[in-house]
Amino acid sequence: MKFFLHVSEQEQLACFAERLDNHKWFRNLTVSQIIADAMEGLHMSYPKPTVDLADIRRKYHAAERVEKRHNKQGSKNTKKPK
Repeated sequence: MKFFLHVSEQEQLACFAERLDNHKWFRNLTVSQIIADAMEGLHMSYPKPTVDLADIRRKYHAAERVEKRHNKQGSKNTKKPK
């Protein structure tokens, strides 16, 4: 005996698209893992900084302290309305 189940092209495409959607997470996981493995295999590293980060940090914090002092002095000099 033979049975023939006729399913329209639209229905076949809809079913196929649904199957693909259900497997996209696995595809994405697989591709991302392959990329991560390949990147790790290159043994890449960040370049050493060409600027003095400690000096930049000191200048930043000094400027921050000056601004805080300036803001405190400005609030003392302003009169509060009665």
